[in-house]
Amino acid sequence: MKDLQEFLQDAELLHYHDSLRTRLKLNSVAQLRCVDDDELTSLGMTKPEVRRLRQFVKKECPESALTKLKKVSGLLQMVYLFFVYSHTQHAVQPSAVVLCR
Repeated sequence: MKDLQEFLQDAELLHYHDSLRTRLKLNSVAQLRCVDDDELTSLGMTKPEVRRLRQFVKKECPESALTKLKKVSGLLQMVYLFFVYSHTQHAVQPSAVVLCR
């Protein structure tokens, strides 16, 4: 993996190197995944520069299969909880209703 300076040079964003290291305390390219767009724009990056940085990060540090699996399992868990919750909302089950005459 490239070091941060070399990475930023390839992305034509080398002039942000000092700001990323001092203000955001970044030491590696992988740490750029944890930085949100607002933090980057606070450094003075334009939206096209942020998009370009994200594209380069995606190429340099692709998601691992484990990360993708965690995302899918989290989604499946949410679907399961929604299914269980939506099917237990009836206050009285229809079979428990007794009519008196």
